[in-house]
Amino acid sequence: MDAIKNIHKGWFILILITLCNLAALGFARFSFGAILPFMKNGLGLNYQQTGFLALSIFLGYLIAVLVAGHFVLIFKAKKVIVFSLFLVSTGMVLTASADSFYISFIGCFIIGVASGGIYVPSLGLLGQWFTNKSKGMAMGIAMAGSGGGMVFSGVTVPILIAQTGTN
Repeated sequence: MDAIKNIHKGWFILILITLCNLAALGFARFSFGAILPFMKNGLGLNYQQTGFLALSIFLGYLIAVLVAGHFVLIFKAKKVIVFSLFLVSTGMVLTASADSFYISFIGCFIIGVASGGIYVPSLGLLGQWFTNKSKGMAMGIAMAGSGGGMVFSGVTVPILIAQTGTN
């Protein structure tokens, strides 16, 4: 038990931030390309609507990264990250249960906003917990979460689609 007490708390923060990036960037934002063709077919969208869905995620993300720092100054990074995690899960549920273009557009926009609301404060938080010598390593590990989410989604989405028999 003493060994756990001697571990720098920054490592626990790093693990949590890596998991946040896995959820927000890996599963929600970057894996969107894996599900987009199935959304197009399932919702009966044309190419223009499909493009607008992709635009909604990127637009939400752009807005969030521009204003996230302001919210961190007001509410602190941890609160912004926790709220954004709730928001990303809400956007994912909304997008998954969407039966029209407009609902999926709103869900995708929420996913984009939430992803930016997690990414920006998490990088700032890592900077507080690690020295200048270790910041790059910590940020690299944290970004591995998003890459892991992309790989996981890229492998599992086609398998799940094949098992459900829907296209």
